[in-house]
Amino acid sequence: MPLEINKMKIKKNETGNNRLLPTSNFQLPTFLTAGFFFLSSSPDLLACSVCFGNPNSAQSKGVVAGVILLLLVTVGVLSAAAYTFVRWGMRERELEKKRLSSPVASRL
Repeated sequence: MPLEINKMKIKKNETGNNRLLPTSNFQLPTFLTAGFFFLSSSPDLLACSVCFGNPNSAQSKGVVAGVILLLLVTVGVLSAAAYTFVRWGMRERELEKKRLSSPVASRL
């Protein structure tokens, strides 16, 4: 607990009230710059063997087939959602026409 108290300083906020606010000497831009240089020097950023390899290999063909499958699934799900919304709109229009043409609606 004493360690946490040492990291706190009393500062005034926007309303003028005093309150404890955490302070730190850690600077985010320095951390991001160091992280960028650390990650950019990694050999993992180089292209994989599929990208540099033979485009006619079984591994490359498998990657292409996987991408196509993911695209088909995504397009299928989005199309089903769009069809659902269009169908709801059509049903709403049909119900509105039935409601307006019913004898009960003419008495109102």
